[in-house]
Amino acid sequence: MKIRQLESSEYDRVLSLTHQMIYEGTMKTIQLEQEEAKTFVRPVLDEGGTYIIAEDEQQRLLGWLLSGEKRDTFSGEKFGFIYELFVLPEFRGRDVGRALMEEGISRLQKQYREIRLSVYAGNDASKLYESLGFQKKTIMMSLTKEEEGNG
Repeated sequence: MKIRQLESSEYDRVLSLTHQMIYEGTMKTIQLEQEEAKTFVRPVLDEGGTYIIAEDEQQRLLGWLLSGEKRDTFSGEKFGFIYELFVLPEFRGRDVGRALMEEGISRLQKQYREIRLSVYAGNDASKLYESLGFQKKTIMMSLTKEEEGNG
């Protein structure tokens, strides 16, 4: 397995699968069309975000990580942020996600004191993040209004 930075000329290789990443990453609660999903990524890329990808010997895409910079709302301090981690289903269970995370962390730690990410409750990836040293910092909670007329 080889991990490398994705060239901007290759973005479509990953962007064509972003809708699948969003669907799975949100625990199958948000389903977007392919073009709509790209609109979430473009601002990150426009602000200097970068993809790293994992490939096998045949240069097949195994997965990717998208990272960039954010600023803390309260302190104003800049920190590294991991926006996306996605491993294609057929390559899961082979430590691709761990390899991408380790490389992404290594790159971000050269520039930032702190690295953050966000993960949906129940997402198996949270176990990987915790094994790499990430700790819960905030918890976002949700209350969903029940549909009227159910009864």
